[in-house]
Amino acid sequence: MEWKQPEGLKRRWVLGGEEMEMAFGGWRFAGARGRIGQTKYELQASGYVKKRLQLMEDGKTVATMEPNFSGTSATVKMGERKYTWKVTNIMATRWSLLDCNKSVIFTVRRKGAMRLQAALDIKDAFVPDVERLVLLCWFAQVLLEQESAAPIAV
Repeated sequence: MEWKQPEGLKRRWVLGGEEMEMAFGGWRFAGARGRIGQTKYELQASGYVKKRLQLMEDGKTVATMEPNFSGTSATVKMGERKYTWKVTNIMATRWSLLDCNKSVIFTVRRKGAMRLQAALDIKDAFVPDVERLVLLCWFAQVLLEQESAAPIAV
């Protein structure tokens, strides 16, 4: 599967057709909206030094992500389960979500230079709420991309 930007550089991505979608508004945003099937989600980023990302459904937090200081990995929590989101190559173009046994659940590989596109390889589709985890991790990737480009745009 691939994340694509159907309208060029507009901040909207679609994964595998129309079943999963994210729409963003504003530069250096702190939030976004996402959709998986008919279920709508809010994604929020807070904090400056200690960043925290949240995936919310109907105003309730269903998952969180807290990046480490260097930005090369993050702890993802969903209910009682914990995962690690980490960069898996030297160019930081490939990231993987690992379970507590360090088994790969899915990997996102960056594609292209002009648009933020990526290929998604799901290794374990039987992980509970894997779609929500994909949505949260993609939100983190978009934020990372915008934060690294912001000093250049100034």
